[in-house]
Formats: sequence, structure tokens, C-alpha cells
Amino acid sequence: MTTKKSSTPAEIKRSFDELFNSFTKEELIDQEARLLAFHFLSEVEHALEQQGLNKKALAERIGTSASYITQLFRGDRLPNFTILARIQEALSLKFEVKAKETNADISKTKFEFPEVENPYGFVGVYKNLTPDYGKHTSVALRVDYNEQKIA
Repeated sequence: MTTKKSSTPAEIKRSFDELFNSFTKEELIDQEARLLAFHFLSEVEHALEQQGLNKKALAERIGTSASYITQLFRGDRLPNFTILARIQEALSLKFEVKAKETNADISKTKFEFPEVENPYGFVGVYKNLTPDYGKHTSVALRVDYNEQKIA
């Protein structure tokens, strides 16, 4: 016997709205902290590539373990300013920080979803997971709803 779950496009959109608009302010702040860390680490990774170094060499240069560097780049840990200063010195970098005023209240971030033509397989895109100082962060998402056989 074959069954399939029928959901209207409006029901699917409502479910995504509930899921993505249910973040607490603390969760959004934590996510913003991770995005900031990844901005720094992206620059570090670029510098490593330019200098022909790997993460193990970086760990040795800044006096920490390769495991800690791996945790940073995986997002398991956030870098502190001391580590960033050590990385600057080890790679002959200078991080530049600029602040841009934003009018966005991250606790009121709303998501935009395209209309779903086929609820059994579609690609949806949502925007503004968190404001990035005036830039939009868009993430593509593919969701497939397949028929399931029930024995």
C-alpha cells in the first residue's frame, strides 16, 4: 500500500515560518556570535592558503593544539580576542573592524519564502537568517516529499 502526505503550499509555508521565526533573542545573539567568528576564521583560512600553511602549522605558531584549531574552524568553539591577536601575529595579518549601524531588530527577523508549486519536491530560499550589518544572508534549501510504502 502506498500513501503520501498531502500538504498544501500554504501549510508548508506556515510550518517553515513557525520553525524559522521561533528563535529566541539569545539564540539569535549566539548565531550572530558564530557568524562573526566565521568572518574572522574565513580571513584566517584565506591567509593560510596564501601562505601555503595548514591548520596544524597555525596551531604550532600560536602555541595551541591542532585539536583546538579544528574546533574553531568547525564552529565547536568561538575564538577569543587573545587567540585572534596570536593569529594576527603568526600570519602577519591585521584584522580591520568596522561597525555599520543597522536598523534591524534581530528578534523580529522575518523570513521570505517563495510560493511552492509542487509540495512533493521543491527548492525554497529564505533570506535574512540574521542581519549581517546590512547584507542579506540567503540559504538555499531543498525539501523532497516522497511517497512512502507501508507494509
